[in-house]
Amino acid sequence: MGIFQAAGRKPVHQRSPCRGVNELVYQRRLPVHHSVRNENMQIIDGQHRFEAAKRSGLPVFFMVMPGWGIKEVTILNVNSRNWTIVDFMETHAKSGNPNYIRFKEFYDAHEFEITVCQLIVAGKRSRGTVSFDKFRNGLMVVDEQQITDAYLRAKKIMELKQFHPHGWRSRNFVEALLILLNTKNYDHAHLFDKLTLYPEVLLVQARSLRVEEYLKLFMDKYNFRRTKNRIELSRRY
Repeated sequence: MGIFQAAGRKPVHQRSPCRGVNELVYQRRLPVHHSVRNENMQIIDGQHRFEAAKRSGLPVFFMVMPGWGIKEVTILNVNSRNWTIVDFMETHAKSGNPNYIRFKEFYDAHEFEITVCQLIVAGKRSRGTVSFDKFRNGLMVVDEQQITDAYLRAKKIMELKQFHPHGWRSRNFVEALLILLNTKNYDHAHLFDKLTLYPEVLLVQARSLRVEEYLKLFMDKYNFRRTKNRIELSRRY
């Protein structure tokens, strides 16, 4: 890209280089406008439009905003429909924010959607407590211990994927297991053994259930023929 390298902007997704109006660029029906660059001619915003124009041989009209970088482009795009939560994560991680670097490493290491990863890192059912505004604005705080604990939780969740092959990555399944993991005297190995001895057809076939349905199923399996060390869920789960 020469001098037109990107600086603190959304990463380019090679699988979908153009979306929306960029499709018209490929058809040579729409010129590209409003690529934003800093004083060093680094692209701050409009990377997809630039790539689309370059492939189509069309001119790029851009604005120069001296001093602009990651902070400004994030503010510019915080309400943009084109930016996904993954884009914000990658942008903050590439800017060197250690919280997002740690979180991205966890996200990249697992098959869960990013919002499910947020739940696992938080270690509990969200009930609307996860702040997407803070996440987008680079204000998420995640320390090493939280990430270590998240890896342990994710490992336990993935241990059960053989029993629920079509839905183990679902948000509801993960939320239900997080509730169990936070339940007093819960023994994850015991639940694994019970699901092994008494497979649940519903889990094998279903893609997703409601959180309450998962919990009822797990509790029935866990406490089945167990006179001691039975567990009970908190009323506020």
